[in-house]
Amino acid sequence: GRENTPLYLAALKGHADVVQQLLAHTAIDVNFPDEEGETALFAAVRAGNEVAFWKLTAHSGINPHLRNKKGKTVLMTAIVAKQQSAEILQWLLDQCDVNLQDNEGETALFIAARTGNERIVQQLLAYDTIDVNLTNVKGETCLTLAARNGHVKVVRQLL
Repeated sequence: GRENTPLYLAALKGHADVVQQLLAHTAIDVNFPDEEGETALFAAVRAGNEVAFWKLTAHSGINPHLRNKKGKTVLMTAIVAKQQSAEILQWLLDQCDVNLQDNEGETALFIAARTGNERIVQQLLAYDTIDVNLTNVKGETCLTLAARNGHVKVVRQLL
């Protein structure tokens, strides 16, 4: 089973007050990963716990650039989260390299294109640095994934 820190569990369950208490403890490692390589910030994003997320990001030691064992970033995790927050996504977009590729060679844009998330594709395309022509390990582009999954509006956005 997964060995999770109290901070990870509090962030996952949305106990923002507990997150705040733990962060006040000087000895805490806010970026301590679980066995999947995920930190409390991943947990807060995955569970859609906004208050816990903002308390974590207010901590001076927080690192939003870390990746899990699959090479996925917190930004990538936010895109597939069940509960999405436009504010959290915007903060992550402003902090992170939008072209980082996971172990499969996929970026945040790949994930948004595959799932047909027009709003997030639009948010990502607003960044001048976004590279729509990157390919994954199979040689596919974002456009290929959007087309294969029948996401017509996303295909239009990417063209």
